[in-house]
Amino acid sequence: MTKIPASLARLIRFGLVGVVVFGVSLGLTALLHELLGMSEELAFGITLVVVLLGGFAANRYVVFDASGGDARRQGAHYAAAALSFRGLQYLSFLALHTWLGVPYVPAIIVVLGFWFLIKYAYYGKRVFKMGRPDPATGRQ
Repeated sequence: MTKIPASLARLIRFGLVGVVVFGVSLGLTALLHELLGMSEELAFGITLVVVLLGGFAANRYVVFDASGGDARRQGAHYAAAALSFRGLQYLSFLALHTWLGVPYVPAIIVVLGFWFLIKYAYYGKRVFKMGRPDPATGRQ
């Protein structure tokens, strides 16, 4: 049996975290709204906070194994990056769909696929490598 390269295994775990976050986003919003009677807006707002925290924990501990770094610094960097990525995804969608006329479904697929890879690379190289000393230099 061939062993999967570590980088591919990490990318798969990152994708699985995304699938779980998507499912939790839908399910928790529905639960809060349908069963607890919260407004859709409040339910989704609470859900966004929950999945941001859950996504951070899953990426930190499961995907990138970065528990040796400073959690507060990683968390702040992750939150800022996640918010920035959402804005960039929206602008990318506008560029493709509104300005270039690409139908919205293919535009969404391209945007989400492109930014999935960018987020994976950024979180792995910048967010979850913070706090780990470089073996060559000893600096963070």
